[in-house]
Amino acid sequence: MKGGKFAGMIRDINLVGNLYKTLLGVSMIGKDFELKEVGGCGKEQTNIRSCHGGPHVLVDELTVGGR
Repeated sequence: MKGGKFAGMIRDINLVGNLYKTLLGVSMIGKDFELKEVGGCGKEQTNIRSCHGGPHVLVDELTVGGR
């Protein structure tokens, strides 16, 4: 944050767990849809593109993994 406002992404994260349970926890969806060329899904050495953008969402509960 800079000056009390969000300034940008700090680092990449991984969302882990059951996708359907996570989607049931979505409580708000923003109107800021934006396409990007980043995102993927995979295990071990396999990684496929699975995301080209979307709006911000508020999820009531999820597990976040990082470094």
